[in-house]
Amino acid sequence: MRKLCKLVIIISSMLLINVQIYAQNVGISVDGSTPDNSAMLDIKSTSGGLLIPRMTKSKRDSISSPATSLIIYQTDNTPGFYYNAGTPSSPNWVRSSNSNDPTVFTTVRSNGNAITWKACLDTCRNLASNNYQGYNNWHMPSIEDYAKAATAPSDGWKSQYFWTAFPSTSDAGTWVVFLENAGYWYGDTYGNNSYCRCVR
Repeated sequence: MRKLCKLVIIISSMLLINVQIYAQNVGISVDGSTPDNSAMLDIKSTSGGLLIPRMTKSKRDSISSPATSLIIYQTDNTPGFYYNAGTPSSPNWVRSSNSNDPTVFTTVRSNGNAITWKACLDTCRNLASNNYQGYNNWHMPSIEDYAKAATAPSDGWKSQYFWTAFPSTSDAGTWVVFLENAGYWYGDTYGNNSYCRCVR
């Protein structure tokens, strides 16, 4: 009888282990509903949310070999949700942004010098690829970006013309340049020099 009980316990344990090993997804809910087949983890609630781990930037940077796509909520130095867009051996923490957020401008780029349209484009692309200030969505501004500006840049709106990503209809090869402190614009040839800001 003891041997039979032991055998039943062993078989039951093995069955439970197999259920855990072969389970396709997990559901957490108050009503016992079946998890969606497309999700490894399906959480259902009408009274609470999912709380992502919260930490400072220094704690985030001390995570050993963070998995690609690992998500945390950073509580300082531009708080927000960050994910590792890099690899465990070479992390690249990127802040998730909302396309409806107000536009944020950099200070004048390229050491305050006037540059060509292409040089401004490359400057903004480099900021994005280098994850400047924790963001990878820097780009040349459009007129709409100026209209959505959250606040003036830290160096203020300038009485200079700045390149935009808006083509001018006046001539081929011309782009709209925008006089920040007055709101005036005109088309300028891409090879001429104007000033550069990048936005996100």
